[in-house]
Amino acid sequence: MHRLLGTGAGVLLLGVALLSGCATAPPGAAPIDAIDPAGGYRFVTTRGVDNSNSLMVVATFSGGGMRAAALAYAVLEELAHTRITWEGRRTRLLDELDAISAVSGGSTTAAYYALRGERIFVDFEGRFLERDLQGELVRSILNPLNWSRLASPNFGRSDLVAEMLDEALFEGATFADIARRGRRPFLTINATDMITGHRFAFIQEQFDLMCADIGTLPVSRAVAASAAVPVLLSPITLRNHAERCAMPEDPWVGLAMRERRVSSRLFYHASKQRAYRNARTHPYVHLLDGGLSDNLGLRSTLDAVIMEDGAWNFSRRIGIADIRKVVFIVVNASSASDTRDLRDGAVPGPLSVLSVAKDIPLDRYSFETKELLRASFARWREDLERNRSAEGGAAGEDGAGVEFYFVDVDFEALLDPALRDELRGIPTRWSLPAGALHRIRVAARSLLEESDEFQRLLRSLQP
Repeated sequence: MHRLLGTGAGVLLLGVALLSGCATAPPGAAPIDAIDPAGGYRFVTTRGVDNSNSLMVVATFSGGGMRAAALAYAVLEELAHTRITWEGRRTRLLDELDAISAVSGGSTTAAYYALRGERIFVDFEGRFLERDLQGELVRSILNPLNWSRLASPNFGRSDLVAEMLDEALFEGATFADIARRGRRPFLTINATDMITGHRFAFIQEQFDLMCADIGTLPVSRAVAASAAVPVLLSPITLRNHAERCAMPEDPWVGLAMRERRVSSRLFYHASKQRAYRNARTHPYVHLLDGGLSDNLGLRSTLDAVIMEDGAWNFSRRIGIADIRKVVFIVVNASSASDTRDLRDGAVPGPLSVLSVAKDIPLDRYSFETKELLRASFARWREDLERNRSAEGGAAGEDGAGVEFYFVDVDFEALLDPALRDELRGIPTRWSLPAGALHRIRVAARSLLEESDEFQRLLRSLQP
C-alpha cells in the first residue's frame, strides 16, 4: 500500500514537473509594424456624447483593494445623482466626466465603467463588490489543478487574478472593446515597471514605444498588473516588440537627453521612454502594483503636461484648447496603519515594521503629489490664458478665464471620527466586511457635501 501511494505521488510530481515547463504564456499585446497616431485607444480617438470640451472633468481612483473599488463606485453614483447646467444644457456631472486615471483596486471600478458604462449601476455590486474574491483567489492558488501552471516560469499568481477578474467582470473583453464604444471617460490604468521604476500607463501612446497594440490586450490583465502587490502577487509580464516598427522619436526626448540640465523632470521622462525603444536591453516589461509609483493616479496628467512642455500644448494636442473649467476629483481610499502594538516599550516585530515601512512613503508621496498638482494650477492657468489671448481666443461668455477645482474625496477628511476610523481600518484585500459598502456610500456622500471645493464647483454650474 505504501509502495502504491509512493508511486502515485511520484507520478503526480513527475506530471507537475513536465507540465510546468510547457505551460502556455497568458495573452499579451500583439506586435504592430507601423504606428498610427490617429488610431488605437487614445484620448483623441474617444468622443464625448453630450460631453463638452469646455468643461474638463478628471477623476482619479486610488489603490486599496475592495475598499478602494467600493469608494470609487460610490463616487460615480454620487456624480450620477448630481445635476448641473453647463452652456445652457441641463445634465449630470457624470456625463461630463472626460477621463479616469486609476490604480490597483480603483482600476477595477474604472475599467468596468469604461467598458460597460451605465451597466455598472446594475450589476457591479453583485458581480464584484459583494463577492469574497480574496477567498476565491486563495482557493484557486491551493487548487492542485493550478499547481503545474504556477510552477511554470510563464505563469504567476497575478495571472490567476486576471482569470478571476475575467470570470467575475470582464468576460474576455480587450481594450479594443473599450475603444469601440468610442465614448468618454478615457481610461488610464497605471502599473509600475520593475526595471525603470516608472509609472506604466495602459494607453496606446505607451504601447507605441513597444510597437504593440493595446487593443489586443485583455482588460483583466491590465487591472491585475495595476493590483500586483509585491511578494504577495507576481508581476504581470509583457513582451516588448520595439524592433518591429520604426517609430520616430519625439524631438523633446533627444533635447532632454542632450541638455539634461535644462530640465531634470524632462530628462527623467526621456530616459524612461528611451528604455522601451531598445528591445535588446529591455525585451520584457515586468509590471507591479501601480501604487508603488503613484497610488492616487494623479501623475498621468502631471507627466503629460511636463512632456508637452506646458498646459497649452497639451490641451491643443488632445483637442480641448477651448477649455474653461478643469475639475480634478481625487478619490483616495486611504488606510491607517495598525500601530496598537507600538504603544509599549517592546521592540516592534517585523510585521509592524513592514507595515509602517510600506505606508509612510506611500502616504508622503501621495500628499506631495496632491500639493504639486494644486501648485501647478496657477502656472497652467497663466499658460492657457496667455496663449489663447495671443491667438485671439475669447475668455468665455462670462469674460472669465480658466478655472481649476481640486475636489479631495479622502476617508481621512471625514468629520465623523468613528466612521473615519472604521473605513480606514478596512484591510486592503479583495473582500469587504459585512455592511461596509453601505457605510462607504454614506462616506462618499458626506465627503462631497462637506467639500468646500465641490460646493464651489456646483454653485458655478447652476443657471
